[in-house]
Amino acid sequence: MRADDHSPYPRAYLITWRGYGTLLPGDPNWVTDSMNIYGDPLPPESKELALYARQLLRYPVYLMDQKRRVVVRDATIEICLKRGWDLLATQIRTTHGHAVIRAECDPDIVACAIKGRASRRLNQKRIDSDRDGERWAESASKKRLWTEERVQAAIDYVLNGQGERMEWYSCEEDVIKKVMLKDTVDGEFTTAQDVAEATLFFASFASAALTGQSLIVSHGWVME
Repeated sequence: MRADDHSPYPRAYLITWRGYGTLLPGDPNWVTDSMNIYGDPLPPESKELALYARQLLRYPVYLMDQKRRVVVRDATIEICLKRGWDLLATQIRTTHGHAVIRAECDPDIVACAIKGRASRRLNQKRIDSDRDGERWAESASKKRLWTEERVQAAIDYVLNGQGERMEWYSCEEDVIKKVMLKDTVDGEFTTAQDVAEATLFFASFASAALTGQSLIVSHGWVME
């Protein structure tokens, strides 16, 4: 229970769902349903267990190319908006998806809703129409993040700990891009270097016509 407001729910969840057959018991970095605390140690690798698990697969392994990743990312954003959940960050990879979500409900509901909406949107676009079998692994990792430090660490992991970014979304990045930098010419903040270069340029101006005048250097948001 959170100490600040006595809520039975954590500050956020780190939800990870995988394509069918992409991570099996015994594989490196495999997890179990009981591992719900961010930072829990991983079970040991077992080649024998992984081989046995692969022999039990009923369908082909499900991988997501760029087209599929876009659909799944957008479906994740959509379902969070529909349910009133706060999507802090998500990234969809070839084999799996991550999402950091604030939601006052059981994490199983969140994970199932994401996978269900993603499948629905993929079906509507007639993607995987020739696939005979499941898209997603039955279970999902649902780590509970009880402190803001854990939440921020999870966001950093989702956005920056996966290698080169694929299809991703961050509410912070979205606010910066769509609100703060919306009306700028080049989508960049004004920097101290911009101001210094403009000041040097006008200081070397041969005419005294600008003496005593105010100067605003701005890409859209103002620094004087």
